[in-house]
Amino acid sequence: MDDVVKRLKETSDNCIKSYETWSSKSSDISVREDLQSHIHELRKVASRLEIEIAMSERDQMKSKRIPIPPHRSSTPHNNNSSNNKNNNNKQSSNEASPPTEKNVGAESVKKVMRRTRKPKEPSAQEEQK
Repeated sequence: MDDVVKRLKETSDNCIKSYETWSSKSSDISVREDLQSHIHELRKVASRLEIEIAMSERDQMKSKRIPIPPHRSSTPHNNNSSNNKNNNNKQSSNEASPPTEKNVGAESVKKVMRRTRKPKEPSAQEEQK
């Protein structure tokens, strides 16, 4: 943790100094690039800090059990029966619905590769022009 605090202080000080320099010499390209590199370093330190926060939250969350959502706790856990119900519903919905592009012989439709056309040969009149 001390490394993050040290890096945060150093990079923020460097960023403030380069910002003050840039604000007085905003037309100088090298000063602007220096400011951008310091901002980038500050972002990296902030990202490291976020990672450490997330890791500490994860360690604290291990002790707590995550509750099962109500929509999951009320459904049966037998996957085979739910898959069979879904398959039966799909079959009955295809049989009951009127034919459309989606459900008319979709299993028997074959994909046909089309050939590109050859360019037309120019006619005698076009050649004279």
